[in-house]
Amino acid sequence: VIREIREMLLEMAGTSKDQGWECVLVQGSGTMCVESVINSAVPPPGAGGRLLVASNGAYGLRMAKMAEMYGAEVDVISYGETE
Repeated sequence: VIREIREMLLEMAGTSKDQGWECVLVQGSGTMCVESVINSAVPPPGAGGRLLVASNGAYGLRMAKMAEMYGAEVDVISYGETE
């Protein structure tokens, strides 16, 4: 079942394993998923990595802190909860 789901997600994205792509299902909290993306998709500063976080509260600030812990350069734009 998992293999079929992964293949269908690649097909939905218009790509395939034959083209060099892979789909990885991640189970966990939203914070865990965000951390896995930051850790794997944001290059280190020496490679030009930089992250812009639009924050309207604790969750956005948590994203920025995670990125900083991985060594990324982070810019935060803060907005109020109702903006």
